[in-house]
Amino acid sequence: MALTSASGGARLAALVRIATGVLFVAEGAGKILGGFVRGGFGRQATEMLSQAWPFWAGFLRSVVIPHASIFGWVIALGELALGTGLLLGLWTRVAAAGGALMGAQFVRH
Repeated sequence: MALTSASGGARLAALVRIATGVLFVAEGAGKILGGFVRGGFGRQATEMLSQAWPFWAGFLRSVVIPHASIFGWVIALGELALGTGLLLGLWTRVAAAGGALMGAQFVRH
């Protein structure tokens, strides 16, 4: 009985991993094929300035916005790599940690 439960849990974990991988691949590909890496990220970062905490606004103003194109590509390729890793089951713990960090950047208080 315990073997069946563990097997069901492993299947569920694999299903969640694969579904999450599909989402990250789709988001990364959408950013690469869309306008995100072609100025869209820069516009979004500029809009964030008015709502950002002071220390974050300074980082956005001095580091991110001047290099928005690079940051846009890093984010898009990171999502694509993360999703591919989850889909293929490669470095799943590293991919999961990367996904958690990417998700944490969107948490607002």
